[in-house]
Amino acid sequence: SGWEIPNNTSQGSLMVFNAMNPKYGGAVAGDWGPAIRAAITDAGSAIIFVGAGIKTISSADGNGNAFTLPNAYSRLAGSGPGGAQLRIAVAVTWGIELQAAYSGVVDLELDITTGGSATYGVGIDTPASPGSAESCYFERVLVQKILSGTLTNAFAVGPTHTGASNIDIAYTTFNDCRAVAPTNACWLLGNGTGGNILDTHLDMCFAVQGQYGVYADQTAFTSTNGDVYGHTTANFRISNNAGKNCLIQGVESETS
Repeated sequence: SGWEIPNNTSQGSLMVFNAMNPKYGGAVAGDWGPAIRAAITDAGSAIIFVGAGIKTISSADGNGNAFTLPNAYSRLAGSGPGGAQLRIAVAVTWGIELQAAYSGVVDLELDITTGGSATYGVGIDTPASPGSAESCYFERVLVQKILSGTLTNAFAVGPTHTGASNIDIAYTTFNDCRAVAPTNACWLLGNGTGGNILDTHLDMCFAVQGQYGVYADQTAFTSTNGDVYGHTTANFRISNNAGKNCLIQGVESETS
């Protein structure tokens, strides 16, 4: 079902489940979605490895997403942007949605391509209100629209449950992530209601060719050491920071 990698953390051993394992069925009529989702279910709170190369996703899961990770400590991983490319060719709400604490996405490229659309490319939200999904992380992830696909927001943190102030999504980190050509925001943060969606941190991130680079809606964030430019309305929009401090430092920001 997987292989074990020694891990010296307090959580003991770390399991990796390879979605390319023949037991998960491989591509069905060119669609890798069912195989990867089977590995996610099998893995529980572990790492799901999607391998290298281009993998087309032409079906949605039961949540209307390409992939949903409901378990804490789970991680969807590839071989790096350009090496592991998931191409969404179907209408979904989320490309990849994390729903629980300490989960993550690393070393992946998510492309919304012809025939595909996504309201949110990659990010985190809770399935219900109240809910909690803290300390999630995204590292070396590229989200972009290609060809005639439709991408509304590339990355998102807690964008739903409008009016709910009891959503705990804090300490979310994005490191060396890239967002290209959404119709709205490269990063959409918050749900328009002040509360516990806070302490979102972007470092060495790249946001280009959206309407907004970062759109913070009743929440605060830090953005350091990256590039944010080429947006039609604003590179940064802070729609009320909910009484918290925002920090933008060391960022190359053109046409602000």
